[in-house]
Amino acid sequence: MRIEIKTVAVSATRNLEAAARSARYAFFAQHLNSDDLLLFGHHLQDQAETLLLRVLQGRGVVGMRSSGSLGPGYFVRPFLSLPKDHLVQYLKSVGEGWIEDPSNSQTRFDRNYLRHEVMPILNQRWPNAVQALGRISAEAG
Repeated sequence: MRIEIKTVAVSATRNLEAAARSARYAFFAQHLNSDDLLLFGHHLQDQAETLLLRVLQGRGVVGMRSSGSLGPGYFVRPFLSLPKDHLVQYLKSVGEGWIEDPSNSQTRFDRNYLRHEVMPILNQRWPNAVQALGRISAEAG
């Protein structure tokens, strides 16, 4: 296992979130070898947000892929069916930390607006909204 940290410049002229995602994936693709497997920490809430975001943007009912190729290597998202709080509880129980991207709290970004403003309202009205959206994503994928 290895870690490499790199700062990249991202153009903010269009969709900053999409540009940042493209830069991250390009970085990963450059650094993976053919026998490498990259594990992403995306969870059930991420999957629900992705589905809602795609629907609201008119891009269709497709969630995150659970696995695929990335450059010469591969990626897996093993936690897509797990609620975020389960992952957080586990990490705390084994004394592990994690890094939160500071931009995750900025509601000027569409995904964060959904996460902090829309999802709490949906969850209040429909307590199983995240699980329902996750099932739709799984069936559509």
